[in-house]
Amino acid sequence: MFFNKDKTTKSSAPHHKARISGSAKPHLVCEAWWLLFAGLGSFLALILFTFDLTDPSWSHSGSTDSVTHNAGGVLGAWVSDILLSVFGFSAWWCVVLAFFAVWLVYQRLELVAHDSKPPLVLNIIGFFILLIAS
Repeated sequence: MFFNKDKTTKSSAPHHKARISGSAKPHLVCEAWWLLFAGLGSFLALILFTFDLTDPSWSHSGSTDSVTHNAGGVLGAWVSDILLSVFGFSAWWCVVLAFFAVWLVYQRLELVAHDSKPPLVLNIIGFFILLIAS
């Protein structure tokens, strides 16, 4: 079967490969983005909620044996400290943005078949205007 040089086998293989790459992969990639944004939003909410001023991080130095109280560990302490230092309480908008991206990806799963996609650039510009205004 693998060594058969029949023309029907050659012509059906590229057609089958084109069909898989044309329809199945974009749907799978969209669902992978949905999971990535859901995980990112949950992680950001967790590290911002468990922020502690005594954790060694970007703006605070600590001893080498100090315990990190942030649920995200050292990385969570650093990221939450940077976000809260730069944006203040508005850092929580990043959590909202991550879950809004989940909703957008979920919405795009429905709209991919209809070829009508909402403009993503307007959503990003709107988020930065919200972040600056708050």
